[in-house]
Amino acid sequence: MAVPLIVGENLIGVFDIQSDQVNHFTEEDINIQTTLASQIAVALQNAHSYEEAQHRAQREQALSEITAAVRASTNPQTILKTAVRELGNTFGRQTSIHLKGSEASVD
Repeated sequence: MAVPLIVGENLIGVFDIQSDQVNHFTEEDINIQTTLASQIAVALQNAHSYEEAQHRAQREQALSEITAAVRASTNPQTILKTAVRELGNTFGRQTSIHLKGSEASVD
């Protein structure tokens, strides 16, 4: 028996129940598994939404910290160096800024 995991209009998976016996599942089994599949689908969607909210909150916190560090200076070169350093540290990537029409670049 395969029962779709549906949230709203979206199919997010299939709840697959198997038996070695042909026609093993009754109407009651189907009703129970359909109800269970619905609850599983909602729980999975909630977990996914929570995870996305956590990632958004982490990004917002990181951006807030970077903004605070950048605003701590009035020197343009220091602001650029701070922004590059903080972005690189936050995202774990090599970061650089190259200004158009200027010899200045910060790596």
